[in-house]
Amino acid sequence: MDIKAFKEQSKKWNGMPEAAVYLLRKFQAMFDELKHALAVKTCHFARRAGHVTTAGGDATEDISIMGVKASMRCLVQMHTEGAVPVTIKTAKCEKDKLTIEFSADPAADHEIEYWIFV
Repeated sequence: MDIKAFKEQSKKWNGMPEAAVYLLRKFQAMFDELKHALAVKTCHFARRAGHVTTAGGDATEDISIMGVKASMRCLVQMHTEGAVPVTIKTAKCEKDKLTIEFSADPAADHEIEYWIFV
């Protein structure tokens, strides 16, 4: 029930209608403030995303992605771990590529997922 309908109905009551309307408005204002405080604000948009298999041979992998700039942000995760367990140490965007450093040589059987944000 909205406030206008509540006011119309409250005219039929004696004694408490204005206090009830006042409280309803207060609760609505508090709810609106809470809703805005908890809202997730979008600050970055995904520009590129992908799923690749590592090439192996070195602990550092470069993935060519046209249009990537050094100022962009990235998120990288291991999708499928290969035979030799490794972890992702760092990942950074560079001009037209994404550079990922692993804890050791990932061989050619690890699958990773990446997202590039502006």
